[in-house]
Amino acid sequence: MSDVTKMLSAIENGEQTAADELLPLVYQELRKLVRLRFFAGLTLAEAARALGISSSTADNDWAYAKTWLQLEMSDSDEIEKNS
Repeated sequence: MSDVTKMLSAIENGEQTAADELLPLVYQELRKLVRLRFFAGLTLAEAARALGISSSTADNDWAYAKTWLQLEMSDSDEIEKNS
């Protein structure tokens, strides 16, 4: 059972601190996927296999990570323009 799965189970069982502990783990998993895609040059299917997750989970995570990165980059571009 992965750490994320354990945390989700704890949240379902009413452990209040589990939600606070889950967010960093989720971002850690997203970072792993981004690193495999950008730096190792793996396809999405290869990255999913390397991480032990389903292709659909990898696809969803990849879409989220790309959107987050685009938003972060556009926010920093906007800040630079207004400086």
